[in-house]
Amino acid sequence: MNTTVKLVDPQEAWIDRESNAHIATVRDADGDSVLTFSAAMPDDEIMRMLDSFNRVYARGYERGQEAKARELRAVLGVAASDS
Repeated sequence: MNTTVKLVDPQEAWIDRESNAHIATVRDADGDSVLTFSAAMPDDEIMRMLDSFNRVYARGYERGQEAKARELRAVLGVAASDS
């Protein structure tokens, strides 16, 4: 199963511009703050940035999983070609 990990699902994210006149806050479905930007940045640009952050986050997650797999193989004495 190939599931892409995201910092926040863009379909569930919303931009809060009311809490602070100078800051646009990206919030997740639970209302938690995920990212903040200057309030001068338009919504469409913020959402493009969110897509970029999600790609970087997913790649970092993949790298972490790969590192953990290498670590486990080393501990178990299993070569990568054996898995």
